[in-house]
Amino acid sequence: MLLDVASALKNVGEVYDFSLSVTVPPQNMYGETYEIDPILFTGIFTSTGSEILLSGNMETQVHGKCGICLKPLSETIYTKFSETFVKQHDYIDDEVDADMELFYYDGHTIDLTEMTMQLLLPLLPMKLCCEQNCDTSNVFLDEEQLSNIDQENPFNVLQKLLKNDEEV
Repeated sequence: MLLDVASALKNVGEVYDFSLSVTVPPQNMYGETYEIDPILFTGIFTSTGSEILLSGNMETQVHGKCGICLKPLSETIYTKFSETFVKQHDYIDDEVDADMELFYYDGHTIDLTEMTMQLLLPLLPMKLCCEQNCDTSNVFLDEEQLSNIDQENPFNVLQKLLKNDEEV
């Protein structure tokens, strides 16, 4: 998603409001696939002449399954951000301090894709969980299910051999 900053580039120091929505594909994290609603960005931006300063809030809903009972779940992700964008050709990698987190733009638009992913990915949960309301009754096996597993296990033959003290 592109943010048009032409007015800020013309009027250095003036603050502009923005609100836009960014769509990202489903994300696979730690073996879990999360569907992500469109991400809403709201905030302000301004130009210092050499940089565009962008700050505001990011909010979305993440949909997945409970890591225990596998019921569908949703979780709200919200964070504040403050990022600096610089013109690609104005900075050489040697000039940029390793601790500085800069995003680059070209022309009069800022592509928010990279910033979106850098903000979103660390906020995705390792596992979603129903917490206190999670029904674990279908997670554990009862005695009948355990006995069926023993009958189906191909290594039961080895167990019988060991019980009869026979050599293998």
